Amino acid sequence: MATSIELIKSQQAALQAMGLYKGKIDGAWNLQSRLAMAGLQHNQAFCGLKARSDNNYFSPFEKLPTGWAWASDGTVAFADSTFNSATADDKATEAGKAEQERMANEAKANADKAEQEKVAKEAAAAEEKRLADEKIAAEQAEEKRLADEKLAAEVEEKRLADEKIAQDAQAAELLKQQEAAVEPPAQAPEAPAAPAEEKKAE
Repeated sequence: MATSIELIKSQQAALQAMGLYKGKIDGAWNLQSRLAMAGLQHNQAFCGLKARSDNNYFSPFEKLPTGWAWASDGTVAFADSTFNSATADDKATEAGKAEQERMANEAKANADKAEQEKVAKEAAAAEEKRLADEKIAAEQAEEKRLADEKLAAEVEEKRLADEKIAQDAQAAELLKQQEAAVEPPAQAPEAPAAPAEEKKAE
């Protein structure tokens, strides 16, 4: 039983003999191999044939057209004179262009996706930074508000204390004035009594 690499080499050799494959017989089912098979499948002899459901690249159709036969190892054998190499080459070129366009579109789609992911990542980072800055600003504003409230409370406390001191001083002064207003006037001292002798002489 031939190995997968041997089968691919045999298929490449068959496609090369038909003038479709220009690459190396290396057993690697590369882009050139796929384009060569695409050129074979686009040959007018294959028009209208039913494709295999598994899309096996060694046997892409349920049966080969008239004049074609499978080789013993399962690869496509040589065709008879109905094979149009020039037409197949043209189809292969078209298929190559289509494959290149597909690959270019795929590369562009991948690049666009990568760019979108980059933009989304940058937007997410910017949003995260905005939220962090917003949080810091809110915390700083709250700290300042509490500090201002504390300072205002201390100022009010001092004002009330000063006001109480002033009221206490005013009340003490008023009490002093009231006490002074009700105090009785001082009495004049009495004259001393006359001596007894003077009183008798009279």
